[in-house]
Amino acid sequence: MNTGSLNIERSLLSTFLYANEYNNDSAEAFILNPDYFTGVRKKIAKMLNEETETGDRFYSLVNFEVERKFPAEWVALSSYSSFTFSEAKRCYDELVKARKNEVIAGMFA
Repeated sequence: MNTGSLNIERSLLSTFLYANEYNNDSAEAFILNPDYFTGVRKKIAKMLNEETETGDRFYSLVNFEVERKFPAEWVALSSYSSFTFSEAKRCYDELVKARKNEVIAGMFA
């Protein structure tokens, strides 16, 4: 994984975690495939999906849970800029494309 992908992962997760604080329209939130994330960020993506699926989309509670369970990653995530959900969706689509290309390249290496 390259640093650019890690930055995208963290910015995407930050978008969800701080959506309520920045009045980001959570109606535009979408499901993240945790398989496209690395490390502990997979678990955080799953936590965010659970909140998205409830319909409440109160991501501030997830943010507190992430701070409690994964303090080092929470500090890293809090330093990343958040997007609007429409911008986040475009970045997520690019991440998915990059991950698929990594898999294809690995098959022929």
